[in-house]
Amino acid sequence: MPAPPCFLATTHDSKAKPSPIRRATFTAKWIVPSAGLILMPKCPMCLAAYIAFATGLGVSFETADWLRSTLIWSCIASLTLFTALTLRRLIRRRMVS
Repeated sequence: MPAPPCFLATTHDSKAKPSPIRRATFTAKWIVPSAGLILMPKCPMCLAAYIAFATGLGVSFETADWLRSTLIWSCIASLTLFTALTLRRLIRRRMVS
């Protein structure tokens, strides 16, 4: 049986369990953007109030609206990226097996 191409070859044992730090990192990168989407206030004024309460700095409605939209799209983009990377890893694992 020929060896798999270099992009499919793995340098570590695929049966070995990942370290606790690697598992925690994998879990955190899914939980943080998900929690961000869940806990994001629905109105920009609430976000402005949270920022003012936490930091003592007031922000305008427009700034709070821009920040809220940016945070929502950042969370969606990171979840999409993590999904694509996980699917790619699973497909590679199936091709090698």
